[in-house]
Amino acid sequence: MKVIPSISIMDGEVVVVEGDRYKVLRDEHGVLSLQTILHILDENYDTIHVLDINGIERMEPQLGIIESMREEFDGEVWVDAGVRKAEEAYDVLMAGADVVVLGTKRLRSWKEAARLAEDTDNFAVSVDIYRGRVVGQDLSRDSDYVAGIEGGGGVAEGVHAQDYFFMRELISKYVSTSPRAIILAFMDGRMDFEALRTASAVCEGKVPLYIVTDELVSEHADAQILSIR
Repeated sequence: MKVIPSISIMDGEVVVVEGDRYKVLRDEHGVLSLQTILHILDENYDTIHVLDINGIERMEPQLGIIESMREEFDGEVWVDAGVRKAEEAYDVLMAGADVVVLGTKRLRSWKEAARLAEDTDNFAVSVDIYRGRVVGQDLSRDSDYVAGIEGGGGVAEGVHAQDYFFMRELISKYVSTSPRAIILAFMDGRMDFEALRTASAVCEGKVPLYIVTDELVSEHADAQILSIR
């Protein structure tokens, strides 16, 4: 099983989540710089996953930071910068990302992934899940099923953890665009093994499946791990 470390960057600093706030990563000697973290990771991994918090939360991707990371890390850099449409993905790739990660939390529609796939295969898709529900800008655009549910935008109201029809449908559409990988991101930190099995069944033999988690999942599904959020 391959493990890809995932780091969060805000205002040029590596941050961690404590409660409902981001705090700069420190050790007993003080703040751990991005350069230091990248040097450590470069010795042990050939790929890293980066969450650009400025891009995701403020729609202000740190393109200069992404560019500078290429000087510190020799392997592949996957970046989720809160891309909403295909045009924004090109900016992230031009800044130096090897793979741009399209998250359902911000992406307008799976059709943006299809548009991007016409020109490049250097993208992955993050299916963002919160309390058993897929998070998206307007999920009614992506599913006739959700469109029939009152209040179908945003977090998919009415699509509960016990109902995986929509999740299977949505992931199938993203798989059809031939991304480098599908990523299941459990935003509340809770592993949903039924969601994992659902995604595994859709991706098997077609697209690699990764998971953002701190939990051991190797016994439950054939999936890789993105860790150290």
